[in-house]
Amino acid sequence: MQLTDLKGIGKTRLEALHAAGICSLRDLLYTFPVRYRDLSSPTTVRQAQPGESVCLLLSRRGEAKLSRHGKLSRVTCTFADETGQISACWFNQPWMREHLNAGMRFMLYGRMEACGAGKRMTNPSLEKELGVVPVYRAIPDVPQRLHQAAVRQALEAAEQACPETLPERLLERFGLWPCARALRAAHEPASLQEAAQAQRRFAFEDMLLYQAAVRLMRDGRGPGPCLATPA
Repeated sequence: MQLTDLKGIGKTRLEALHAAGICSLRDLLYTFPVRYRDLSSPTTVRQAQPGESVCLLLSRRGEAKLSRHGKLSRVTCTFADETGQISACWFNQPWMREHLNAGMRFMLYGRMEACGAGKRMTNPSLEKELGVVPVYRAIPDVPQRLHQAAVRQALEAAEQACPETLPERLLERFGLWPCARALRAAHEPASLQEAAQAQRRFAFEDMLLYQAAVRLMRDGRGPGPCLATPA
């Protein structure tokens, strides 16, 4: 499988990936999330504190409204759960009005702000599923959701694209996950703990490669088939 086999990756997006240093499935799978959004445990309006990034399950109250001020547009809407209500607004996303008015229940993720005696969110994301969502570094012409979808497809070929590099004795000795399992946990973790376990495996791998490079330089040997491993 190649990058061009992934759904949604045409010429323009392929060039954008190449410009970002992603030229193969391995490159894509080894471009790890820069952070995660934890949507596994939604909170309530009452519990959400200003300054926190929170996930809320809310019902729409009234219709979303669109206003324009020159080139700036703003969509505003009120939401509520059983503990209270908040206002939310989206700047320069006029299509959000129709999207919001087409439904009644939404999952919002974003930073809670104080608004007088109430609370509000600015440009929150609308999420579809509970869980831990990976967030990748921004790549021009490659939307975040498309990047996530491309990685999900690439994971199906992970064992072929990214064969195991660590001896089984090291995996057992240090309690590390095999490469394919760690890749899936890094990109589709069931919990933040799983993501941390995956990061531990690849940090260990990076340490070995660094040790190998240092040993080659110290011994005065050129690049060769040598990998330094703990005894």
